[in-house]
Amino acid sequence: MLKWISGELNIFNQCKANRISIWQCPPFLFVIMGFINISAVLSSYIAANKFFVDDPMIAALIALLISLITFIIGYAVVKSFDEMAEISQMKSEFVSIASHQLRTPLSAIRWTIDLILSGKLGPQTEEQKNILINLQESNERMINLVNNLLDINRIESGRIILKVEPVSIVEITKKTITELSNFALANNIGLEFENNAEIPFIQGDPERLKIVIQNLIDNAIKFSRSGGQAKIKITKDKKNVMMTVTDQGIGISKTEQSRMFQKFFRAKAALRQQTVGSGLGLYISRAIIESLGGKLGFQSEENKGSIFWFKLPIYPPKFLKS
Repeated sequence: MLKWISGELNIFNQCKANRISIWQCPPFLFVIMGFINISAVLSSYIAANKFFVDDPMIAALIALLISLITFIIGYAVVKSFDEMAEISQMKSEFVSIASHQLRTPLSAIRWTIDLILSGKLGPQTEEQKNILINLQESNERMINLVNNLLDINRIESGRIILKVEPVSIVEITKKTITELSNFALANNIGLEFENNAEIPFIQGDPERLKIVIQNLIDNAIKFSRSGGQAKIKITKDKKNVMMTVTDQGIGISKTEQSRMFQKFFRAKAALRQQTVGSGLGLYISRAIIESLGGKLGFQSEENKGSIFWFKLPIYPPKFLKS
């Protein structure tokens, strides 16, 4: 019973559950407006009694009027934020349900296309194969988008599950570069991997970490100019392993840099190039890295390129030995 009461009175937990900032949270705003109302009543009564009127009753009426005005304003503010919080909650629930509902038919389409391409249902002409491959690529993009939306829902609700274990970032990077090599070749972009030092294991989730590395290298390829080079470098210091991905691309304007990790944000230069993307990759990548105890950032100059980097703690050697 006491636990339930303390949970109900914990404003910060309520705000976190609603996935909104403390300054947009109705329970917190209600408390703040209460303090403002009390302060307004006391200050108006004292001021009226001391400087304007001699009759305490008139001073009390002025204080009451001020209290009523601040109460109405406070109620309107709290109610509007309450409605915003409710809409945000409904939106998140809708995205989650819609994503789950889309996942099953998209997976069925993937299996069907794979089955047809395997030749078990009969041979196809070259033209039919090309059509099926295009369908397969479009379907994969939709599956990735659905997975990204589900990841966002987990991140915002604090339900992102990470399997932290010793991970070789070098091996994951090599596999990712191999998978993206055809994409880089099609865009006439060279991939250069520099790994000079003996890199230790880091603490990470292999699957989630691969998503981050894939997002950064994929962006470097997409936003580099034809004939350019994307450089991937892994270094270490005493506590962390750091990965940098450098491109020779379009860069990001200073006015847009503060918004790079916002959901669905895409820079104007990216829109001009008509590159495919949802604007979710960097948001998800930063959430994953920060959940693993690391940091993700970037430096960029318009028309000169960008450097995206992240660092993660080295996995403690004593745990590796055990």
